[in-house]
Amino acid sequence: MADSIKYTEEERRRKRIRLYKKIIILFLLFLILLPTVFCVILFVRVGNLQKQLNTLMAIRLSQSEEQSVAPSEQAGLPDNIDYVYAQEPDATESETSEVSTSEPDTQETFGISDKDKDKVVSVQPSQGVYGAYSEDMIDKALEEGRKVVYLTFDDGPSHNTGRILDILDEYNVKATFFTIGNEGDEYVDDYTRIIEDGHTLGMHSYSHKYSTIYSSVEAFDEDYLKISAYLEEVTGVTPWLYRFPGGSSNLVSAIPMTNFIKYLNDKGITYYDWNVSAQDAEGKQLPVDTLLDNIFRDIDRKDICVVLMHDSDYLGTTVEMLPELLKRLTEMDAVILPITENTTLIQHISADSVQ
Repeated sequence: MADSIKYTEEERRRKRIRLYKKIIILFLLFLILLPTVFCVILFVRVGNLQKQLNTLMAIRLSQSEEQSVAPSEQAGLPDNIDYVYAQEPDATESETSEVSTSEPDTQETFGISDKDKDKVVSVQPSQGVYGAYSEDMIDKALEEGRKVVYLTFDDGPSHNTGRILDILDEYNVKATFFTIGNEGDEYVDDYTRIIEDGHTLGMHSYSHKYSTIYSSVEAFDEDYLKISAYLEEVTGVTPWLYRFPGGSSNLVSAIPMTNFIKYLNDKGITYYDWNVSAQDAEGKQLPVDTLLDNIFRDIDRKDICVVLMHDSDYLGTTVEMLPELLKRLTEMDAVILPITENTTLIQHISADSVQ
Protein backbone atom coordinates (compact mmCIF):
# COMPACT_ATOMS: atom_id res chain seq x y z
CA MET A 1 0.00 0.00 0.00
CA ALA A 2 2.79 2.38 0.90
CA ASP A 3 4.54 1.57 -2.39
CA SER A 4 1.37 2.35 -4.34
CA ILE A 5 0.93 5.71 -2.63
CA LYS A 6 4.61 6.48 -3.17
CA TYR A 7 4.27 5.58 -6.89
CA THR A 8 1.22 7.80 -7.26
CA GLU A 9 3.00 10.74 -5.71
CA GLU A 10 5.99 10.17 -7.97
CA GLU A 11 3.73 10.18 -11.03
CA ARG A 12 2.10 13.40 -9.94
CA ARG A 13 5.49 15.02 -9.43
CA ARG A 14 6.65 13.95 -12.88
CA LYS A 15 3.44 15.29 -14.42
CA ARG A 16 3.96 18.62 -12.68
CA ILE A 17 7.54 18.76 -13.96
CA ARG A 18 6.40 17.99 -17.52
CA LEU A 19 3.74 20.69 -17.22
CA TYR A 20 6.27 23.24 -16.00
CA LYS A 21 8.57 22.30 -18.84
CA LYS A 22 5.78 22.83 -21.38
CA ILE A 23 4.94 26.19 -19.82
CA ILE A 24 8.58 27.26 -19.90
CA ILE A 25 9.00 26.13 -23.51
CA LEU A 26 5.82 27.89 -24.59
CA PHE A 27 6.91 31.03 -22.77
CA LEU A 28 10.29 30.94 -24.47
CA LEU A 29 8.64 30.41 -27.86
CA PHE A 30 6.38 33.36 -27.14
CA LEU A 31 9.39 35.53 -26.32
CA ILE A 32 11.03 34.47 -29.57
CA LEU A 33 7.96 34.87 -31.76
CA LEU A 34 6.80 38.19 -30.29
CA PRO A 35 9.64 40.32 -31.75
CA THR A 36 9.30 38.50 -35.07
CA VAL A 37 5.58 39.19 -35.27
CA PHE A 38 6.18 42.76 -34.17
CA CYS A 39 8.79 43.25 -36.92
CA VAL A 40 6.44 41.82 -39.56
CA ILE A 41 3.62 44.11 -38.43
CA LEU A 42 5.99 47.07 -38.38
CA PHE A 43 7.26 46.27 -41.87
CA VAL A 44 3.71 46.07 -43.22
CA ARG A 45 2.78 49.34 -41.56
CA VAL A 46 5.87 51.07 -42.93
CA GLY A 47 4.96 49.82 -46.40
CA ASN A 48 1.43 51.14 -46.03
CA LEU A 49 2.71 54.48 -44.75
CA GLN A 50 5.08 54.72 -47.71
CA LYS A 51 2.20 54.10 -50.10
CA GLN A 52 0.13 56.75 -48.33
CA LEU A 53 3.07 59.16 -48.48
CA ASN A 54 3.49 58.57 -52.21
CA THR A 55 -0.24 59.13 -52.70
CA LEU A 56 -0.15 62.36 -50.71
CA MET A 57 2.89 63.53 -52.67
CA ALA A 58 1.11 62.83 -55.93
CA ILE A 59 -1.97 64.72 -54.71
CA ARG A 60 0.16 67.65 -53.58
CA LEU A 61 1.97 67.73 -56.91
CA SER A 62 -1.32 67.57 -58.76
CA GLN A 63 -2.69 70.47 -56.71
CA SER A 64 0.50 72.43 -57.29
CA GLU A 65 0.18 71.89 -61.02
CA GLU A 66 -3.36 73.26 -60.96
CA GLN A 67 -2.37 76.29 -58.93
CA SER A 68 0.93 77.28 -60.49
CA VAL A 69 1.90 74.62 -63.04
CA ALA A 70 4.89 73.95 -60.81
CA PRO A 71 5.94 70.57 -59.38
CA SER A 72 8.02 69.45 -56.47
CA GLU A 73 11.19 70.05 -58.44
CA GLN A 74 11.34 73.53 -56.92
CA ALA A 75 12.66 72.24 -53.61
CA GLY A 76 16.04 71.29 -55.06
CA LEU A 77 17.86 68.31 -53.67
CA PRO A 78 19.33 67.80 -50.25
CA ASP A 79 23.01 68.51 -49.81
CA ASN A 80 23.84 64.83 -49.51
CA ILE A 81 22.85 64.06 -53.12
CA ASP A 82 25.84 63.65 -55.38
CA TYR A 83 25.44 65.76 -58.49
CA VAL A 84 26.83 64.18 -61.63
CA TYR A 85 29.16 66.22 -63.80
CA ALA A 86 29.03 63.97 -66.83
CA GLN A 87 31.38 65.87 -69.10
CA GLU A 88 33.79 68.73 -68.98
CA PRO A 89 33.36 71.69 -71.31
CA ASP A 90 35.71 71.46 -74.28
CA ALA A 91 36.91 74.86 -75.33
CA THR A 92 38.35 73.43 -78.55
CA GLU A 93 34.86 72.45 -79.66
CA SER A 94 33.43 75.87 -78.88
CA GLU A 95 32.75 78.14 -81.74
CA THR A 96 35.54 80.68 -82.14
CA SER A 97 34.12 84.12 -81.60
CA GLU A 98 35.13 87.71 -81.29
CA VAL A 99 33.75 89.61 -78.32
CA SER A 100 32.81 93.18 -79.03
CA THR A 101 34.30 95.45 -76.41
CA SER A 102 32.37 98.47 -77.58
CA GLU A 103 29.45 99.97 -75.71
CA PRO A 104 26.00 98.77 -76.77
CA ASP A 105 24.74 101.03 -79.53
CA THR A 106 22.11 103.18 -77.86
CA GLN A 107 20.53 100.63 -75.55
CA GLU A 108 20.73 101.39 -71.85
CA THR A 109 21.65 98.31 -69.84
CA PHE A 110 19.36 98.24 -66.85
CA GLY A 111 21.07 97.83 -63.49
CA ILE A 112 24.65 97.66 -64.80
CA SER A 113 27.07 100.36 -63.75
CA ASP A 114 29.43 102.09 -66.18
CA LYS A 115 32.38 100.02 -64.97
CA ASP A 116 30.56 96.83 -65.93
CA LYS A 117 29.41 97.90 -69.39
CA ASP A 118 32.66 96.83 -71.01
CA LYS A 119 31.59 93.23 -70.37
CA VAL A 120 28.34 93.68 -72.29
CA VAL A 121 28.44 92.74 -75.95
CA SER A 122 26.16 93.63 -78.81
CA VAL A 123 26.91 90.77 -81.20
CA GLN A 124 24.33 88.06 -81.77
CA PRO A 125 24.42 84.51 -80.31
CA SER A 126 24.81 83.10 -83.83
CA GLN A 127 28.31 84.54 -83.76
CA GLY A 128 29.17 82.42 -80.72
CA VAL A 129 28.67 85.04 -78.04
CA TYR A 130 26.03 84.68 -75.36
CA GLY A 131 25.18 87.49 -73.00
CA ALA A 132 28.38 89.07 -71.77
CA TYR A 133 30.71 86.15 -72.50
CA SER A 134 31.67 83.52 -75.03
CA GLU A 135 31.89 79.78 -74.36
CA ASP A 136 35.63 79.66 -74.93
CA MET A 137 36.06 81.84 -71.85
CA ILE A 138 34.72 79.17 -69.48
CA ASP A 139 38.00 77.41 -68.69
CA LYS A 140 39.77 80.70 -68.14
CA ALA A 141 36.96 81.95 -65.91
CA LEU A 142 37.10 78.82 -63.76
CA GLU A 143 40.88 79.12 -63.47
CA GLU A 144 40.37 82.67 -62.24
CA GLY A 145 37.88 81.50 -59.62
CA ARG A 146 34.86 83.04 -61.29
CA LYS A 147 31.44 81.37 -61.32
CA VAL A 148 29.91 79.96 -64.50
CA VAL A 149 26.13 80.30 -64.22
CA TYR A 150 23.33 78.90 -66.37
CA LEU A 151 19.93 80.47 -65.60
CA THR A 152 17.03 78.12 -66.41
CA PHE A 153 13.28 78.71 -66.30
CA ASP A 154 10.77 75.82 -66.16
CA ASP A 155 7.03 75.53 -66.89
CA GLY A 156 6.60 78.42 -69.33
CA PRO A 157 5.56 80.12 -71.39
CA SER A 158 3.28 82.16 -69.15
CA HIS A 159 2.04 85.72 -68.95
CA ASN A 160 5.35 86.48 -67.19
CA THR A 161 7.57 85.21 -70.02
CA GLY A 162 7.64 88.53 -71.82
CA ARG A 163 8.73 90.35 -68.66
CA ILE A 164 11.49 87.79 -68.06
CA LEU A 165 12.73 88.15 -71.63
CA ASP A 166 12.68 91.95 -71.37
CA ILE A 167 14.81 91.89 -68.21
CA LEU A 168 17.29 89.42 -69.71
CA ASP A 169 17.49 91.59 -72.81
CA GLU A 170 18.28 94.70 -70.74
CA TYR A 171 21.22 92.86 -69.21
CA ASN A 172 22.10 91.24 -72.54
CA VAL A 173 22.06 87.88 -70.77
CA LYS A 174 20.98 84.64 -72.40
CA ALA A 175 19.18 81.88 -70.47
CA THR A 176 17.52 78.51 -71.01
CA PHE A 177 13.75 77.92 -71.05
CA PHE A 178 12.35 74.43 -70.47
CA THR A 179 8.83 74.82 -71.82
CA ILE A 180 5.61 72.82 -71.77
CA GLY A 181 2.73 72.65 -74.24
CA ASN A 182 0.84 75.92 -73.83
CA GLU A 183 -1.05 76.14 -77.12
CA GLY A 184 -2.80 79.46 -76.51
CA ASP A 185 -2.27 81.98 -79.32
CA GLU A 186 -0.87 84.45 -76.79
CA TYR A 187 2.07 82.10 -76.12
CA VAL A 188 3.18 81.43 -79.71
CA ASP A 189 5.21 84.64 -79.85
CA ASP A 190 6.95 83.68 -76.58
CA TYR A 191 8.24 80.40 -78.03
CA THR A 192 9.60 82.13 -81.10
CA ARG A 193 11.01 85.10 -79.18
CA ILE A 194 12.98 82.79 -76.88
CA ILE A 195 14.88 81.51 -79.91
CA GLU A 196 15.06 84.83 -81.76
CA ASP A 197 16.53 86.53 -78.67
CA GLY A 198 19.32 83.95 -78.55
CA HIS A 199 18.11 81.87 -75.61
CA THR A 200 18.03 78.07 -75.57
CA LEU A 201 14.61 76.44 -75.90
CA GLY A 202 14.17 73.06 -74.20
CA MET A 203 11.38 70.58 -73.52
CA HIS A 204 9.78 70.05 -70.11
CA SER A 205 7.07 67.58 -71.20
CA TYR A 206 3.83 68.55 -72.89
CA SER A 207 1.25 68.03 -70.15
CA HIS A 208 3.49 68.27 -67.05
CA LYS A 209 1.18 65.74 -65.37
CA TYR A 210 3.27 63.32 -63.37
CA SER A 211 0.56 60.67 -63.10
CA THR A 212 0.28 60.59 -66.88
CA ILE A 213 3.77 60.94 -68.30
CA TYR A 214 5.46 58.72 -65.69
CA SER A 215 2.86 55.96 -65.76
CA SER A 216 4.70 54.02 -68.48
CA VAL A 217 7.34 54.39 -71.17
CA GLU A 218 4.54 54.37 -73.76
CA ALA A 219 2.84 57.32 -72.04
CA PHE A 220 6.16 59.16 -71.78
CA ASP A 221 6.81 58.52 -75.47
CA GLU A 222 3.41 59.94 -76.41
CA ASP A 223 3.99 63.06 -74.33
CA TYR A 224 7.55 63.53 -75.59
CA LEU A 225 6.57 63.24 -79.25
CA LYS A 226 3.78 65.76 -78.68
CA ILE A 227 5.97 68.47 -77.11
CA SER A 228 8.80 67.86 -79.59
CA ALA A 229 6.47 68.14 -82.59
CA TYR A 230 4.71 71.18 -81.19
CA LEU A 231 7.89 73.16 -80.54
CA GLU A 232 9.19 72.32 -84.00
CA GLU A 233 5.88 73.36 -85.54
CA VAL A 234 5.80 76.70 -83.69
CA THR A 235 9.48 77.66 -83.98
CA GLY A 236 10.76 75.74 -86.99
CA VAL A 237 13.60 74.41 -84.81
CA THR A 238 13.96 70.77 -83.71
CA PRO A 239 14.42 70.70 -79.91
CA TRP A 240 17.34 68.65 -78.56
CA LEU A 241 17.23 69.49 -74.85
CA TYR A 242 14.99 68.08 -72.11
CA ARG A 243 14.35 68.49 -68.39
CA PHE A 244 12.30 65.89 -66.54
CA PRO A 245 9.40 67.32 -64.51
CA GLY A 246 10.61 66.79 -60.95
CA GLY A 247 14.13 66.04 -62.20
CA SER A 248 15.72 62.74 -63.15
CA SER A 249 15.80 61.72 -59.47
CA ASN A 250 12.13 62.37 -58.64
CA LEU A 251 10.40 59.83 -56.38
CA VAL A 252 6.92 60.20 -57.84
CA SER A 253 7.36 58.17 -61.01
CA ALA A 254 5.36 54.93 -61.10
CA ILE A 255 8.33 53.09 -62.60
CA PRO A 256 12.10 53.64 -62.27
CA MET A 257 13.32 56.85 -63.91
CA THR A 258 16.04 54.86 -65.62
CA ASN A 259 13.38 53.66 -68.07
CA PHE A 260 12.78 57.23 -69.24
CA ILE A 261 16.48 58.08 -69.22
CA LYS A 262 17.13 55.13 -71.52
CA TYR A 263 14.33 56.39 -73.76
CA LEU A 264 16.02 59.79 -74.13
CA ASN A 265 19.42 58.16 -74.55
CA ASP A 266 18.09 56.07 -77.42
CA LYS A 267 16.77 59.21 -79.09
CA GLY A 268 20.01 61.10 -78.59
CA ILE A 269 18.31 63.72 -76.42
CA THR A 270 20.31 65.49 -73.70
CA TYR A 271 18.65 66.20 -70.35
CA TYR A 272 19.69 68.61 -67.63
CA ASP A 273 18.83 68.77 -63.96
CA TRP A 274 20.05 71.53 -61.66
CA ASN A 275 22.38 72.05 -58.72
CA VAL A 276 21.07 75.43 -57.57
CA SER A 277 17.40 76.17 -56.84
CA ALA A 278 15.42 79.30 -56.09
CA GLN A 279 12.81 77.01 -54.51
CA ASP A 280 10.19 79.27 -56.06
CA ALA A 281 7.49 76.73 -56.87
CA GLU A 282 6.03 75.64 -53.55
CA GLY A 283 2.48 76.76 -54.36
CA LYS A 284 3.08 80.22 -52.92
CA GLN A 285 5.21 83.22 -53.75
CA LEU A 286 8.35 83.52 -51.67
CA PRO A 287 9.76 86.97 -50.88
CA VAL A 288 12.46 88.29 -53.18
CA ASP A 289 15.11 88.17 -50.44
CA THR A 290 14.30 84.52 -49.69
CA LEU A 291 14.64 83.57 -53.35
CA LEU A 292 18.00 85.33 -53.58
CA ASP A 293 19.22 83.68 -50.37
CA ASN A 294 18.22 80.26 -51.72
CA ILE A 295 20.12 80.83 -54.96
CA PHE A 296 23.32 82.33 -53.60
CA ARG A 297 23.57 79.81 -50.76
CA ASP A 298 24.27 77.18 -53.44
CA ILE A 299 26.13 79.39 -55.90
CA ASP A 300 28.64 80.23 -53.19
CA ARG A 301 29.51 76.52 -52.91
CA LYS A 302 29.77 75.63 -56.60
CA ASP A 303 31.84 76.68 -59.61
CA ILE A 304 29.44 75.59 -62.37
CA CYS A 305 25.86 76.46 -61.43
CA VAL A 306 22.67 75.43 -63.21
CA VAL A 307 19.99 77.53 -61.50
CA LEU A 308 16.40 76.29 -61.35
CA MET A 309 13.68 78.96 -61.50
CA HIS A 310 10.12 78.94 -62.76
CA ASP A 311 8.19 80.88 -65.38
CA SER A 312 4.61 80.87 -64.11
CA ASP A 313 1.63 83.19 -63.89
CA TYR A 314 1.58 82.69 -60.13
CA LEU A 315 5.23 83.48 -59.42
CA GLY A 316 5.53 87.23 -59.81
CA THR A 317 8.24 87.53 -57.16
CA THR A 318 10.56 85.44 -59.31
CA VAL A 319 10.29 88.12 -61.99
CA GLU A 320 10.74 90.86 -59.40
CA MET A 321 13.86 89.11 -58.10
CA LEU A 322 15.49 88.69 -61.52
CA PRO A 323 17.03 92.19 -61.91
CA GLU A 324 18.70 91.96 -58.49
CA LEU A 325 19.94 88.46 -59.29
CA LEU A 326 21.51 89.65 -62.53
CA LYS A 327 22.98 92.69 -60.82
CA ARG A 328 24.65 90.57 -58.13
CA LEU A 329 25.95 88.05 -60.66
CA THR A 330 27.39 90.90 -62.71
CA GLU A 331 29.02 92.43 -59.63
CA MET A 332 30.67 89.11 -58.77
CA ASP A 333 31.97 88.86 -62.36
CA ALA A 334 30.11 85.62 -63.04
CA VAL A 335 30.00 84.18 -66.56
CA ILE A 336 26.31 83.79 -67.51
CA LEU A 337 25.50 81.50 -70.43
CA PRO A 338 22.61 79.52 -71.93
CA ILE A 339 22.89 75.74 -72.05
CA THR A 340 24.45 74.50 -75.28
CA GLU A 341 25.82 71.21 -76.59
CA ASN A 342 29.14 72.04 -74.93
CA THR A 343 27.76 72.77 -71.46
CA THR A 344 28.97 70.55 -68.63
CA LEU A 345 26.19 68.07 -67.84
CA ILE A 346 24.49 68.47 -64.48
CA GLN A 347 22.43 65.33 -63.91
CA HIS A 348 21.12 63.84 -60.68
CA ILE A 349 21.27 60.43 -62.39
CA SER A 350 24.01 60.24 -64.99
CA ALA A 351 22.77 59.34 -68.45
CA ASP A 352 25.96 57.35 -68.98
CA SER A 353 25.01 55.07 -66.08
CA VAL A 354 21.90 53.87 -67.93
CA GLN A 355 22.36 51.40 -70.77
